[in-house]
Amino acid sequence: MKLGSEEWFEKLNETVRFPATFAYYYNKKDNLIQVSNIESKAEINNIRYKNLKTSSFTHPIETALIDVLRIESDKHYYEEYIRLQKIWSTRVS
Repeated sequence: MKLGSEEWFEKLNETVRFPATFAYYYNKKDNLIQVSNIESKAEINNIRYKNLKTSSFTHPIETALIDVLRIESDKHYYEEYIRLQKIWSTRVS
């Protein structure tokens, strides 16, 4: 499934209810951006570190938190993902 395709947006909207808060991580080993939905009602500035888990990632030791964002819509999610990919020069996951 291609990032940004109609099918991709459909799957995203089946999986996520917007607005939502996401943590964005850079995975050095695989050179990609990984995203995790944060299950917290706290404001971004008050999110606890324990909510930012990388244990489910393939290479958590080589993964760095790069941003935590409140995302308002599927389009906003897509735009931020693309923005971070360009900054970190990553491949599309």
